Amino acid sequence: MDNDRSWMHIQGLSNRLQPTYRNGVQNFLDFSLKDTIPNTGAKKRCPCLKCRNYIDHNRETMRAHLLRVGMEPDYNPWIFHGEEQLDMGNMEMFEEEGDLFDDQDPLVSEEMAALVHDATNVVPENLNDRDEEGKDHPEIPDKFYRLMKDAEEELFSGCKTFSRLEFIVTLLHLKVSGHWHDKSFTLLLSALHKAFNYDPKFPKSSSEAQKYTKDLGLNYVKIHACVNHCILYRKEYENADSCPTCEESRWKEGSGEFDDSVTFSESQGTSQRIPRIPRLVLRHFPLVPRLQRLFMSSKIAKHMRWNKDRKRMDKDVLRHPYDSKAWEKLDDSFPDFAADPRNVRLGLSTDGFNPGAHLGTKYSI
Repeated sequence: MDNDRSWMHIQGLSNRLQPTYRNGVQNFLDFSLKDTIPNTGAKKRCPCLKCRNYIDHNRETMRAHLLRVGMEPDYNPWIFHGEEQLDMGNMEMFEEEGDLFDDQDPLVSEEMAALVHDATNVVPENLNDRDEEGKDHPEIPDKFYRLMKDAEEELFSGCKTFSRLEFIVTLLHLKVSGHWHDKSFTLLLSALHKAFNYDPKFPKSSSEAQKYTKDLGLNYVKIHACVNHCILYRKEYENADSCPTCEESRWKEGSGEFDDSVTFSESQGTSQRIPRIPRLVLRHFPLVPRLQRLFMSSKIAKHMRWNKDRKRMDKDVLRHPYDSKAWEKLDDSFPDFAADPRNVRLGLSTDGFNPGAHLGTKYSI
């Protein structure tokens, strides 16, 4: 199999119609469908930028998608199409993120401690403030002690490569990088839990592992949405059971009719609560906690105040939005806001915006 996969990064429809890209697509399809019977319409996951290995298509549809839309450039190795997941000859996807499996570096535990500090706003030295009875001071959150203990504790006796927290964070990183489903990730954690002699501190499922992300400040808010994307069930629609625009139900069929709905099981003679399950959920990452986290880190906070600590040099040179007339105008219009060195000015941005649909060049602004 040819290891040169630079063709996967080719952008623009006209460029994707050139022999280099077309031959790459042909080789990929031949490799991914080599174990299927020809002309039977066998389907595989489509790695185009639209489907992203979540939707199955036959050979012709996959070929059309890859030519029109392009291939996901970071999909390497081709783990959903027959390649070994940890083929060391094709680790480009992970090399860009850094080697996750290097021998333990003395700085790793310090980095984990810094991560815990940034998430809880408690410095490790404050552990000495714990009184003799073991009671926590109110200003030091319980999760800090648990996270710090996991950051310093060996994964298992004699392990010098990973701390418990570092290993769990590494697994979560691999899950995202490899597009693992929750079910397969849970199966992996279940096997590891068994391998570690059923360690009660090791997560047994994807949901248990993801609790660490919440404690580290990486959680999100679930907001129910109309199945046709008409509205979000918030504010005046928070308690609505159907969309006021298309009148589609908010809930899946078979779920309870009310929040406290109860159904009676004749076979067991017991009642069972059936929760209401929304048809569509938006996962929102709140902005305010994210900004607060930026100021929890002493290093990042210094950069956040950078514009206040420097002076405008040459007015004819724009090295930063701070040098622009618009920034100066905002300072003059809102002096109280400008006086606070922690003020944050937000701008809308988009990654991969394509004004010409699939026929033009993508832009990031």
